[in-house]
Amino acid sequence: MMAVVVVALVFTAWMAVVAIVKGRVPSGVGRRGVHPRMWGYGTLLFCAGVALFQFGSSVRGNTAGDVVFGSGAAVFSTGCVLRYRSVRPADPVPVPAHGCSDAPEA
Repeated sequence: MMAVVVVALVFTAWMAVVAIVKGRVPSGVGRRGVHPRMWGYGTLLFCAGVALFQFGSSVRGNTAGDVVFGSGAAVFSTGCVLRYRSVRPADPVPVPAHGCSDAPEA
């Protein structure tokens, strides 16, 4: 099971490096309005957080394991926030031209 996680993390980190260097995101992520470099940095932090989760669960000693696991949670959360913020907001609703509004004039 650990090998599957490592392979998935390496593949995801590779996609993040491509996004940072080339400015392109994979086609499944290629929604309109994605900032590729920010998405790449967020994905790298996401992968690092998952790796720290995995490593923190195998560290002997309560204090050391808790510190590694807690830092993994912080890095993971930061990566998730960056990935969320990398998507541009949708286009605003167009404002109707003068005289086209249904609202009564004052």
